[in-house]
Amino acid sequence: MRFTDPIIAEIRAVRDAHAARFGYDVEAIFEDIRASETASGRTYVRNPPGRILVDAGEPTRSAQRSVARQQAKTAASAPNAGRRGGGSPT
Repeated sequence: MRFTDPIIAEIRAVRDAHAARFGYDVEAIFEDIRASETASGRTYVRNPPGRILVDAGEPTRSAQRSVARQQAKTAASAPNAGRRGGGSPT
């Protein structure tokens, strides 16, 4: 048996009715939402679309963290290299 939250059910019904008014056309639904926002007179925050590009020569924070993890891993394994058969690769 699955629990159905009545609030969630109501939200989904309202959303479905709104979408049905526009034939489930996403662009038409979006235009209606934008028109409602404009008519409300409120100020809405607009985030920049997509990802923010980084200069080609500048590594991303994710890349910097990856390099730092690799360096830490290498440093941690260096003292053990001498115990595993001389420590120098052949």
